[in-house]
Amino acid sequence: MSDLNHDTLPTDTDFAVAAIKSTRKDTKNLPAKAVWQIQFDADKVDVQTFKPKDFVPTLDHQGTQWLHFVGIHDGATLERVLQPFQIHPLVIEDILNNKHLPKIEAYSDFLFFVGQALMYHKQRLVVDQICMIVGKNYVLTFQTRPLGIFSLVRENLQANHGALRSKGADFLAYTLIDCLVDDYFAVLGQFEGKVEEVDKILFEPKQDKILQRIHSLKHETTRFRHALLPLRESLNQIVRGDFNMFNAETRLFARDAYDHTVHLIESLDSAREMVSNMTDLYLSFQSHHLNIQIRLLTVITIMMMPLTLIAGIYGMNFDNMPELHWKYGYFIILGVMALISSAMCWIFYKKGWL
Repeated sequence: MSDLNHDTLPTDTDFAVAAIKSTRKDTKNLPAKAVWQIQFDADKVDVQTFKPKDFVPTLDHQGTQWLHFVGIHDGATLERVLQPFQIHPLVIEDILNNKHLPKIEAYSDFLFFVGQALMYHKQRLVVDQICMIVGKNYVLTFQTRPLGIFSLVRENLQANHGALRSKGADFLAYTLIDCLVDDYFAVLGQFEGKVEEVDKILFEPKQDKILQRIHSLKHETTRFRHALLPLRESLNQIVRGDFNMFNAETRLFARDAYDHTVHLIESLDSAREMVSNMTDLYLSFQSHHLNIQIRLLTVITIMMMPLTLIAGIYGMNFDNMPELHWKYGYFIILGVMALISSAMCWIFYKKGWL
């Protein structure tokens, strides 16, 4: 017989946390502000890390160059490091403004992509903007803080796993977007775990903050949709071939990322419908519970009415009331009251009101 304690078995939330740990690397030892320079071709890869103030950009590499900028919030610094790439000022403005919805835009020599990374921090859903510029032989990515989402891609390049080194900048861009999509699966798993936790306690007594938690879940579904719906459209544009920057082979891979995004949206819609139903179920349950309490109070009131009538009649103290002078009158009245109460209790019990 198994000696497992069911209280220690992993929950759906535990699996989701484990999944997000597998898609993201630990960021504790990563610098808050840095420029990662990864230059690679089919034969070799070179990875270097710079402080933003010390980094000098160059375009003389023959292979593919990936520059990953983390924690740069200064416009002057950003303009300096991007000067060799001739990035449009509007793009630099969008990078510094981290309130954009996901999108993809075509410029003369490059594509500009904006995505959102979601994660839970102290039970709150936090949104981080990720920007990407894709050129002919370079990819530039921007994060406001270390997230660890792209660390696995960097490690795969160094270990020469897969065919990433032999591909161009367009395939690297697809790989980074695919990492972002995979990360959504883990975060959405955590969200679904929270939905199931609320669903389990929906009908438990003394849950005063249940509506507040349901409202919080509704707010989180809105954030998920704001991140996923524009991302689906951006991937659809890539798959349709709207941008010459992505070749036919890469567009086939992008179709897979598009399908995953569609699956994420379908899963989100199911969870969203479940959250909406929770509100109706909880309010119906509270209304039913209130009706039971009112019915009980009504039964008690009805039972007291004849007793109050009898007590009121014999409490008038008229002289010409023969029952007041009976030796056993008091006990008889009490007996009549008890008989009436018992009869009414039996009637209400038979009707299912008690």
